[in-house]
Amino acid sequence: VNSAQTIDYNAVISQPLLHATDMELLKDHIVPGAKVLDVGCGSGYLCVAFSKMMSDKGLVIGIEHIKELAELSITNISK
Repeated sequence: VNSAQTIDYNAVISQPLLHATDMELLKDHIVPGAKVLDVGCGSGYLCVAFSKMMSDKGLVIGIEHIKELAELSITNISK
């Protein structure tokens, strides 16, 4: 389903098409050795996607103001 999905704490993860569009628009910038800041990283999904775009050879920092979502993203990224 191409729609935003609730991830608790009154937050949503954006629709998949938006993530794909973001990654397509940034493909020339998120390359091996790049540095990325994901503000409002939520579940950590885009942090992982950005890291994979640069073949895990760069730095992605996700920040999240909701403590539980920050912990969720750490758990998800650690898998």
